[in-house]
Amino acid sequence: MLAVNAVANLSFNVTGSPDVIELATAIAKLTLDRGRTMAMGTGSNQVNTWYSEIVGVTGGSNKTIDLQGGGAEVDAFGVSLDFDKIKMIYFKNLSDAAMIIGPEAQGLLMTGDPTTHTILLPVGAEQLFIYGGDGIVCDADSKDLFISAAGSGAKNVEVVVIGVKSA
Repeated sequence: MLAVNAVANLSFNVTGSPDVIELATAIAKLTLDRGRTMAMGTGSNQVNTWYSEIVGVTGGSNKTIDLQGGGAEVDAFGVSLDFDKIKMIYFKNLSDAAMIIGPEAQGLLMTGDPTTHTILLPVGAEQLFIYGGDGIVCDADSKDLFISAAGSGAKNVEVVVIGVKSA
């Protein structure tokens, strides 16, 4: 029997002063802690599978990741991808050039209109999407992630998708 638990944490602790010398008596402070813990299962705030890969793309080309098994990708347990709901998506650009990430055609809604919006991921940048406890539906019309690389040579982006697959 497999077991999956997911924890995503986002934390900022910032203090500042208008005078560098007076940092010990900071006049502005920001503390922000956001987190999400998802237990094993298929309901709200639950997950049961994930996909993680360093995706290689040759500069000037692109790659589509089919989250419903139409491609060669497999989940963390070696089973063909077949997500029903997506709870979290994470990207990190590991390359020496910006990468473009986003939905493929009528793909997963990450920003605005899923047919036209992509995100430019600068060198070293990370992007985390956490969808509400119920996640977003991953079906025939919203199943593909798109990754594109500019320039030439091999480019890499780390991709992690956490979600639910029905039994």
